[in-house]
Amino acid sequence: MSSVNDLHVHSTLSDGRETPDELVERARRQGLSRLVITDHGRVTVPTGLGVDPLLPFPGAEVSTMHGGRRHHLLAFGPALLGDQLNAVLRETLAGRTALADAVAERVGVVRAAEDYPSRTSLTRLLAEALSRPVDDVRDDVIHAWAEAEARCGYSYAPTLDVLDALVEGGAIVCLAHPFWQIREPSGRSAVLTDLRLMAERGLWGSAVRSYHSRNWDDDAHLLRAIAELGLATIGGSDYHGNGKTALGSDPTLEATFLRLEVAVLEYSGAGR
Repeated sequence: MSSVNDLHVHSTLSDGRETPDELVERARRQGLSRLVITDHGRVTVPTGLGVDPLLPFPGAEVSTMHGGRRHHLLAFGPALLGDQLNAVLRETLAGRTALADAVAERVGVVRAAEDYPSRTSLTRLLAEALSRPVDDVRDDVIHAWAEAEARCGYSYAPTLDVLDALVEGGAIVCLAHPFWQIREPSGRSAVLTDLRLMAERGLWGSAVRSYHSRNWDDDAHLLRAIAELGLATIGGSDYHGNGKTALGSDPTLEATFLRLEVAVLEYSGAGR
């Protein structure tokens, strides 16, 4: 039986619908070989991390921006558990946290500091406060979020600065869903230019698909650029438990995972 390695998964600690324990249980039922939980802006530590073969190392997804384009970086390795990179992750969430606090005040809910600052978590809080179904209050939160964003703004952390900090701190970094916001073919060239800049700064690999839109899956231009830059091609379901994608879909090839595992072990602890 072939290995199924899922390197891009979200839990309730960011914008997923299932707890870390539920994700691990689902992965076991489905027969996954490895599962890496990559919550936004934070490191999730499921029971057995680094000991259970299913849970090889920690991961995180980081939202950034370069040249007006939003890039999500996937960081891997035990270095993420240290104070240095935890501080980097917290800093990348600062703008989003301020925005979520403004929305929480607007809709009349209390947001705990440990809650991930997202529309999903705020919708859940509002539904609980009003004893109403989530679907009944979702639009209220979406509108409040849009108003707050227009009023307060929301600045993403600079892609290259975050990449530098992650690499120097000992993480292995890959680019998630590179073309996720592309609407027209003309938009590809700018993203590919960004990819080259990131490769020069230590990017290890890149995904080639996106659950946000399947229009650009396995794009020939992207595949060629990844090969020319010597980057690894990774998979990842980007599973959120919302029915848009299945856990274990778009798995990372076993040979690529083993290369990643070696890189994680080599660079963890001391940075590059």
